Amino acid sequence: SFFDFFFFKKSNPAHLDISGPVWSEKGTELVAFLSVNPNATAEQVHAVFWPGQIASGKKANDDRNGLTSKTRRWLGQNDDGELYVPLVTTGEYRLHEDVRSDWQDFLGLIGDEISDTPTDRLLAALELVKGQPISGVPDKRYVFADRLRNEMIATIGDVAHEVATRSLSTGKVRHARLASAIGRMVDPINEVFWRDGLRAEHQAGDHAGVERLITQLEQSLAAVDEDYEPDTETQSLIAQLRQRHAIAS
Repeated sequence: SFFDFFFFKKSNPAHLDISGPVWSEKGTELVAFLSVNPNATAEQVHAVFWPGQIASGKKANDDRNGLTSKTRRWLGQNDDGELYVPLVTTGEYRLHEDVRSDWQDFLGLIGDEISDTPTDRLLAALELVKGQPISGVPDKRYVFADRLRNEMIATIGDVAHEVATRSLSTGKVRHARLASAIGRMVDPINEVFWRDGLRAEHQAGDHAGVERLITQLEQSLAAVDEDYEPDTETQSLIAQLRQRHAIAS
């Protein structure tokens, strides 16, 4: 999902799932599109949901109106009677300001420069991550978000590595484990997060945990290419950790 989408009805957030009838899948996609493309034009909406088709004319208008009307009815209104998908009166498609995604909240928590952001805010942002962004959706859906998905993975990864690095330096192993695990979840072949995890298990004194992660890393790389081996930095770290364990034991 797009993380997950939450629609805030004052103090009553409602979770919007991507499962269900086809129109609700398209409705979810419309909400996702408008959340990252506020005040979209009819042409922009049409290019996403009816690619290659002309955006003008009765059929085009009927198609767009049908999708937005169903999505509007589906989401409803807030306690003040304001529609979550406002009527299109100025030629622009938008969402009510009450409609927020976890991604928006994630960005709000981490700020403009993560190196300056307090660790508790970075941890709160990571807790919003439930899986790989925009994954598990039908083919040909969320095509508009291909670039955004890569940006999301990179940003989540940056935050995860920052938290892991800070936590390892201050001896907060639990936070380092959490951050490295989230990094691996969103970007499983990026070995930075595997190295963060290995260091966390070593700092915890869990040699079995180190070996378990090594095995999982090898399996993850083999799933991409059976001849894929960890990079030099990772192999060097593994050798160091095994040597330290051998000396300690």
